Amino acid sequence: MNAAIPADVPESESVLTAVQKIAEEIRDRVEDVERARRLPADLHALLRGLGVYRLILPTGHGGIQASVTDVLDVIETLATIDGSVAWTTAIGIQSPAVLSWLPRKTFDDLYAAGPDVTVGGAFGPQGTAEIVDGGYRVSGRWSFASGCDNWDHLFANCVLTRNGKPVEGPGGQPRLRAMLFAKDRASFLDTWHTLGLRGTGSKDFTLDEVFVADDHSFDIATAAPCVEGISRYPLIEFGHHLATIAIGVAQGALNDLSDSAAERRRALSRTTVAANPTVQHRIGKAETGLRAARELVRRQAALQRADGQDGDFAQLMAVASANNAWVVDTCIGVVDTCFRAYGARGIYNSSAMQRRLRDIYTIAQHATLNDGAWTRHGAALFGQETGLLV
Repeated sequence: MNAAIPADVPESESVLTAVQKIAEEIRDRVEDVERARRLPADLHALLRGLGVYRLILPTGHGGIQASVTDVLDVIETLATIDGSVAWTTAIGIQSPAVLSWLPRKTFDDLYAAGPDVTVGGAFGPQGTAEIVDGGYRVSGRWSFASGCDNWDHLFANCVLTRNGKPVEGPGGQPRLRAMLFAKDRASFLDTWHTLGLRGTGSKDFTLDEVFVADDHSFDIATAAPCVEGISRYPLIEFGHHLATIAIGVAQGALNDLSDSAAERRRALSRTTVAANPTVQHRIGKAETGLRAARELVRRQAALQRADGQDGDFAQLMAVASANNAWVVDTCIGVVDTCFRAYGARGIYNSSAMQRRLRDIYTIAQHATLNDGAWTRHGAALFGQETGLLV
């Protein structure tokens, strides 16, 4: 391994502490993030400097190799402030896992200059990779490339073709392969005008006959990490990160309500919000559900990391996604409850509560977090095809 390991590698606890210290600075920038429709470059650089993008990188490459709990603590802390900042940062945190699907030499070369390498891209196979000598010619248009303005590299999942025709894979399905390339090889389209997660910069990008060498390609569904210390199934781990963002958004909504409930009275009400028995009942139930959701995510994440979850990827993914979909559904209920109790102030653009409402419903549309996950899980329970396409 030829990466230069810095002498000042932070501990995961110090990363969390540093993130907590800049919480107010991030909170003051939330409207800037939404207006920019991306994570501003200076905030990205600030988070990068704190070491967040090396949290799951193995120590042998200059990373922190943090515990599951420590990683989720950082993500949830950011999500209680702003869903977009947390979402974008979670993509960057997952960079070492995505890159670990590459051959070991390619991984080592990418980290030779330092531990803060970042990558994002698109898991959906929305383009083609024509097999040529030494690699592939890649063309297509991909959506939802969160954080793409900030990353060093991008990847794009593709349908493999030979002489313009799809290569057949297992079960007669098209064979897929993801391609890694420098960000400047792509053309970006200004498509990110959305209900929620407005600050994630999840734009479309295109590639036109871009050559990608074979050693910069990988199979998302079957590749094993090329280094020790990375989760066996990074895509499943990534789902835990996204579910934790929903938990943080919901916790932020509870915090917003709690901070003002003792002083505020709803129109036509004689009692404060905090003294209203109906609100007390609903919030007590909501907070209980949120704690259960948090416990489920953390327990399944720890188990998945501890035993490697060897087995059929599609079935494991179906179970994890079903759990995460329940978590997100629970978080929607929490935010809905808080929004209704918050009163008319929550409808203004200046209110964090309305932003949390928009964000939680947008999170719930993610391919691995929506209620289609329960259908895939049910199919797996009956021994049927899950329909998972990665």
